[in-house]
Amino acid sequence: MIPIAEPWIGEEELKYVTDAVKSGWIAKGDYIQKFEKKCAEFLGVNYAFAVCSGTAALEVALRALELDKKDAITSSCSCAATANGILHAGYNPIFVDISKDDYNIDVNQIERHITNKTGVMIPIHLFGQPCNMDPIMEIAKKHNLKVIEDCAQTFGAKYKGKTVGTFGDLACFSFYANKILTTGEGGLVSTNNPELAEKIKLLRNQGQNYPFHHVVYSYNFKITNMQAAIGLGQIEKIKEIIQKRKDNAKIYFQMLKDVKGLILPKEISGREHNFFSFPLMLKDKSKEEFCHFLEKKGIETRPIFCAMSEQPYFKKMFPDYKEKYPVNDEVYSKGFYVSCSPTLKKEEIKYIVSSIKDGLNV
Repeated sequence: MIPIAEPWIGEEELKYVTDAVKSGWIAKGDYIQKFEKKCAEFLGVNYAFAVCSGTAALEVALRALELDKKDAITSSCSCAATANGILHAGYNPIFVDISKDDYNIDVNQIERHITNKTGVMIPIHLFGQPCNMDPIMEIAKKHNLKVIEDCAQTFGAKYKGKTVGTFGDLACFSFYANKILTTGEGGLVSTNNPELAEKIKLLRNQGQNYPFHHVVYSYNFKITNMQAAIGLGQIEKIKEIIQKRKDNAKIYFQMLKDVKGLILPKEISGREHNFFSFPLMLKDKSKEEFCHFLEKKGIETRPIFCAMSEQPYFKKMFPDYKEKYPVNDEVYSKGFYVSCSPTLKKEEIKYIVSSIKDGLNV
């Protein structure tokens, strides 16, 4: 089986995590600070705080804002982690349909969802493709809204030469095993705001400003020294990781450009895609049958996300939520993605492409 994602773990990660274990500092330790400093430097922000997951990062970021207006506008198309982070923090997710061009939030539909209850927007940079950030930031300024960027799948991607995660008030990242940079499980909250940075430090550690003195109510959102040790090895080669993904995507584009019945992801001017995955849409074939065909060929796939409002648990929690998301529904019905991992070999990409062509001709 060619997996949908495979982390690139090398000698440096093994060296650092072994050192962390041997040091005895497996929970707290120096690797956390080293990792956070390297992340901040790479992203171009003043503050970066490692936490236990991307979901935790979103919750911490939202709680740090302390907004009275609790409606959070976000994309309908995402992993459940985005909605869960919003709900855990005591906010209400308000979903907006996506653009078929980039699978990200449709900026032309945002303003009609803004009410006097709206406090924050959470644009999601999906599959490695940056959102259209200029109009998003203009809308935020016009309506006095805070912005948290969900960069779970786009660590290191750029919009008009600027790294994603540096546009809004805060940014959140996931370091799960399939992400651009991994610590196994883990996440990051970043900001340039010193006041928010102080709140994040408190919130991620049970609200403590020094041992056993808790000034705010919170939970344990910390990452371990062992995870940060893996992360340090990853961030030291992050440019190479991203370049390998781009090189893989280039091969896909070259080999699939003339294939009928398939819609390839778009590379949009001013946006530097870093290919968390390689998303595809079928024109005529059944997605379920096609992905089953690839599975039998030993190729793992994943569907593009359905609208969050269609998730069973969300329907139970919000039975009166009636809005529909036609673009998201169409993309979900036809869209899937294949691996673009840095460990992927050219021969494997050729096999994936050959199998896709075979599947389209069946």
